[in-house]
Amino acid sequence: MIHSFRLFIAFTFLGVIATLSAQPNWTVNPADFQYTMTVTGAAFFGCEESMDENDMVAAFINNEVRGIQLFDTEFQGRQYAFLVVYDNDLNGNEITFKLYDHSEDQVFDALHTTLFAENGNVGGVGNPFEFNTELLIDSLFLSSDTISADATVGEVVAEIMAINEGLDTLSLTYSFVNDALGVDNAYFSLNGNQLILETNADTKDSYQIHVVGVDSNGCSLDVVFVLTVPNGGVSGIFDGTESSRIAIQLFPNPANQLVYLETVEKIDHVHIYNRLGQLVLSRELPPMQPSIDVSNLPEQIYWVVLQSDGRIQTQKLMVKH
Repeated sequence: MIHSFRLFIAFTFLGVIATLSAQPNWTVNPADFQYTMTVTGAAFFGCEESMDENDMVAAFINNEVRGIQLFDTEFQGRQYAFLVVYDNDLNGNEITFKLYDHSEDQVFDALHTTLFAENGNVGGVGNPFEFNTELLIDSLFLSSDTISADATVGEVVAEIMAINEGLDTLSLTYSFVNDALGVDNAYFSLNGNQLILETNADTKDSYQIHVVGVDSNGCSLDVVFVLTVPNGGVSGIFDGTESSRIAIQLFPNPANQLVYLETVEKIDHVHIYNRLGQLVLSRELPPMQPSIDVSNLPEQIYWVVLQSDGRIQTQKLMVKH
């Protein structure tokens, strides 16, 4: 009893009970290092962007603090940290980050890393480096962006697919966003991730819908999709005239090895671009072998550009090994 009483007194001063804080005592001495670089970033705790100027980020190289900065710079309604990172090697060392959430009084590991480079600059106010504590929803896409004119009411015309920043497939809850961007929402219904037709497909040439996906943490991403409908059952590659359209579909999607092309006409060339717009694969497509080997492509979302007699169609493809 006496020991407990003394412990209570130790944490009490003039009637005010002191509380332990998780606020870190990160320190760094710039004079110990020869080289610097700058990382300009914004913090995300879960899917909420930090608006607290007392939140803090620290950079680490080999588990040693190499930079500390508050998110104390406000610009156009966002809070930024202009973090100076120090090192004695010119380049190549991996930088990891920790975040201090002032309102929750907790320290979190940030997921993303970068490499040190003398006089380097990573991020900016227009495109900040994102210090994330969780992998956010990266993309929503449809398994098919065309609808056959022969599709019937109640038919599943596409599945909505979602991935996070690590290219993991996500299970989300989907709903329509009924606004000016979702002008054709009423023509469809949703059952899980299935998009179901609620009218005859040949009523219109194209449909524009607005869909939002929400994960178990309440993080969300909304996307506007346009689904095209063929004239007389043909669609896809086109040059602006109905007679020039042909039907084509990529499957499976996501893919890890071979992607097959379902089409009634010969595709001359296939070009695949990554999300940076770099051409990563280009080949002719033999008529008796309508498939593409993507087994050597890294996991990410790609744009597949298909050419036939000067006509072009672009589709998204996810590679997931």
